[in-house]
Amino acid sequence: MGGEGHSLDMIRRLADNRKLQKIRRERNRELYKKLVEGTLSGDDSNLTVEEQERIMAEIKEYKQFKKQQTNSMMLIALGIIVVAVIVVWVILKICTVL
Repeated sequence: MGGEGHSLDMIRRLADNRKLQKIRRERNRELYKKLVEGTLSGDDSNLTVEEQERIMAEIKEYKQFKKQQTNSMMLIALGIIVVAVIVVWVILKICTVL
């Protein structure tokens, strides 16, 4: 039979995936423990007030840039849709006249 090799391969892959899932779960548990303990949170004690304000200003500026970029993309997409609708409407008008 030709299916035995396929079956054995699938059984091996399933076993490998179970091992990978265990490893991933262990890593996630360790990460969760570190997050709960607070060891992964940034240590801001060595930053001055001016540096913190500068970082916050940069973050705010970046968010505004991303918002403007998103708005631009939405306007471009809307323009393309409007042009496509007008083209289809014109084509249908021409076809009905003929």
